[in-house]
Amino acid sequence: LKAGSAARVYYTTQGGYDTHAQQAFAHANLMGEFGGAVAAFLADLTAARLADRVAVLAFSEFGRTIKENASGGTDHGTAGCAFVAGPGVKGGVHGTPPSLTDLADGEPKMT
Repeated sequence: LKAGSAARVYYTTQGGYDTHAQQAFAHANLMGEFGGAVAAFLADLTAARLADRVAVLAFSEFGRTIKENASGGTDHGTAGCAFVAGPGVKGGVHGTPPSLTDLADGEPKMT
């Protein structure tokens, strides 16, 4: 953005979320890294007066199960959430939260 590129979409990845065992510690570290990276990115764009042009969208290619497995983790599930951040984003939870009682094969239905 600072270089004036005409690209409208930039994409990056953060690996390591495919955890199936002892998930709590690994996931907490990953989320801390993610939160720090987004905060630093938006702070840098704010300092460069470019933040108003940006919305950050973060998502996973797979959901996680509700029920913990025998290894202290979760397995691939049916639904997940997306995060959107930036100065033009109205904060809060949007959309219909999935029911934790109306399940499909023990997993939440996408809403």
